[in-house]
Amino acid sequence: MHEFTFAKTDDLDLVKTTISAPSNMPFQFEDDYDRSKFFAMDSLPEPCIFVKVMKGEEYFGLFLLIPIHNGTAECHLALLPNAYGKTTEIMEAWLKWVWANTPFTKLRGPVLEYNRLAAKLVESVGFRFVGFNIASWLKDGIKHNLVIYEINEPILEER
Repeated sequence: MHEFTFAKTDDLDLVKTTISAPSNMPFQFEDDYDRSKFFAMDSLPEPCIFVKVMKGEEYFGLFLLIPIHNGTAECHLALLPNAYGKTTEIMEAWLKWVWANTPFTKLRGPVLEYNRLAAKLVESVGFRFVGFNIASWLKDGIKHNLVIYEINEPILEER
């Protein structure tokens, strides 16, 4: 049996296809974002780090890391329907990969307030609530709150 594996990718087509998948698209762009800019990209934006999720030959989606400062990165995910039922296992394995393979010691991530499934997922793997970004996401003509979560590398938690 294969374990989940993670690898940085610069495959622009893979990134575009994953983010624009029908299961991901509703969560990726605000109403006022010009989506044609995303699809017209001819290179991945710096300093973004895209990490693909595999198990054997099967592809499950992407994580995105955006360095912020001093060992902290903002994180996002775009998993595909074949990941459903495995998301907690994927997240736990991804966190181990991040701590072992990147300079990051803290991750911060926004979750749309109405996306309770995503909130349950990040909470289940140890992210904790740190605040809100009020009325900051425009979707379907309504400004929604983003709930901000973060997690520290476990060894830092033990100090």
